[in-house]
Amino acid sequence: MTGLHNRRYIRDRLIREFDRSRRYQISISCLLIDLDFFKNVNDIHGNQIGDVVLQRLSQMLIDNTGNSDVVSRYGGEEFLIVLTNTSAKEAVHTAQKIRRLIEGEQITVNDSLIEITASIGVSSLPRNEISESATNDEIIQIADENLYVAKEGGRNQVAS
Repeated sequence: MTGLHNRRYIRDRLIREFDRSRRYQISISCLLIDLDFFKNVNDIHGNQIGDVVLQRLSQMLIDNTGNSDVVSRYGGEEFLIVLTNTSAKEAVHTAQKIRRLIEGEQITVNDSLIEITASIGVSSLPRNEISESATNDEIIQIADENLYVAKEGGRNQVAS
């Protein structure tokens, strides 16, 4: 529906990118994005409108990441972006840019104005304390933990 890669694809791709990052000693970062209170969009406007919002946001994510980065739909209203050769500082900058773009996006569907925000968790190799024996799941886990920090901090935030 969104035209993005699915969870299975991104997990397989992340294994390859994670290994490449270690082998060549280059940075890799992940952004885990969750749309704040998205259930309200579906409850108020219906699932079809929710789908249109997800499609538009998917295109926004594609348009605002690099060619070598991988954007995927990770869950219902969750997206995972793998930023290759991207440092922790650059990843936070990208996450803030995406957060501001989502916050500023005004989507009109059937005469209804829909405004949403997003919380974003960031993780990076080598910045985060990811052990040498870690798997690619650990970089997602750290992004997920940081996502919850952003949500607990009031939403519409980036945490790294």
